[in-house]
Amino acid sequence: MYSNTIMFFKLYSGDWISIVFLFLFAMLGVAKILFEKRFNLLIRNLVNNKYFSEYVVDKALIFNYFNILFFVINTFTISLLLFFIVEKYYSDLVVSRDITLYFQIVFFVVTFRLLKQISVIILSFLTKKTALIKIFIFSKLGFESMISILLFALLVINFYFNKESDLGLMLSALVFLVVSTIGYVVSAFRIFNVKNDAILYMLLYLCAFEIAPILIYIKLIFIYLR
Repeated sequence: MYSNTIMFFKLYSGDWISIVFLFLFAMLGVAKILFEKRFNLLIRNLVNNKYFSEYVVDKALIFNYFNILFFVINTFTISLLLFFIVEKYYSDLVVSRDITLYFQIVFFVVTFRLLKQISVIILSFLTKKTALIKIFIFSKLGFESMISILLFALLVINFYFNKESDLGLMLSALVFLVVSTIGYVVSAFRIFNVKNDAILYMLLYLCAFEIAPILIYIKLIFIYLR
């Protein structure tokens, strides 16, 4: 069995990518086993409100084992998507599926997400809207976790069965952007329903800590890659 596994990896030039996929699959399996009810509700987060209504009352709204687990899954999955995009359209930067580049992207993604969370905490204290912003972040994290599952499946299909075509990669990126946008919009409306005067604070939050950082971050990545 061990030799068969080695042969399986050698069928592909990017052996380490297969290992990353196995790691992500294992992490999803752990999430499913340890948090079965929450995992099942998360999968249906796009079509109903049950996940939000069930867990928005938790005391550990953001920093809990489930969200930490999916933070890792989401980070590695998004980094894979970015790596495949760089590999496809900036092939001169990739040396035979260089794992070093992948971990550089992982580092960028982790740094960006951590700095953004710190900035959000500062904003919540400055505006004295800690509870509202926590609810917004919780809702957004739910969509990000669901994106991880969808993106993982699409990337696996694209890597093993549709490697030569741009369609799978473009579809993966499109799903990521569309579901992320839906997540932002739905999360914002959930806050508006909680309190009407939250609109100004949510607009401030979105502009200062979601839209602007992403644009700046993308710019920095391309400057670094050049």
